[in-house]
This record gives sequence, C-alpha cells and structure tokens, in this order.
Amino acid sequence: CAFISGPDGWWGDDARGWGFDLSGLKKKHLVFEACGANGGEKLTVKLGILGGKPNGDSMAKAVESKQLTLPATFKKFEIDLSECSDKDLSRISNGFTFVLTADEQSMKNSKKTQFCFRSIYFE
Repeated sequence: CAFISGPDGWWGDDARGWGFDLSGLKKKHLVFEACGANGGEKLTVKLGILGGKPNGDSMAKAVESKQLTLPATFKKFEIDLSECSDKDLSRISNGFTFVLTADEQSMKNSKKTQFCFRSIYFE
C-alpha cells in the first residue's frame, strides 16, 4: 500500500500529482509508530517508489527499511534518510509505502494480518 500525492490512479506518469520538498529536513528521518494485533507481524517501509516516473519522486532509487517486526504495542520506528541528498528529497510524491507478504507472517494459518500505524512524519 502506498501513500501517493495525486488523484486516484496516478502513479507519476503525468503532471496531475504533486510533490513535497523535504530537502530542508534537519534530521533526515521518516518517523512512525506501528504495532501488530498479535505481535510478530513483518513488513517493510519504503519512500520514493516513483523515482523512475517523469512526474514522480526526485530520488532515483527508493529508500527501503530492513524488514521490521512489529510488537503488540506501539513502537517508534525511524528510517534514516541521511544518505539522501537535498536534490533527492526536493520532490517526494510517495512519502510512505508499506509492503508485506503472507509467507513472512507468523500467523500463517490465519487469513488476516492486522497492524496499525500512527504519527507518521518527517523530521
């Protein structure tokens, strides 16, 4: 699932979307809190997945976290963006994406993987 700054169905191919200039970030971190319904849920977080699109993100390659294992109570996570230049962060249309697959989940016999995010921000 991806947060995209544009209308439904927009993936950076035309000028209908918009981006945010994050080049002035002081700490260069993407910060969020997350938890799983049972604990042990696994996912990866990405930023800037539209880098190859003509009107997408300004970064050539997306930033991707290591695989995160969520606890049953909210935990703060920080994704380090210090390797990104100001140019890389000058237009971000995809500020937050999460990826999970069924075979990585601890609840393999369950059809539901439930988790929650809160307080998603950049600093």
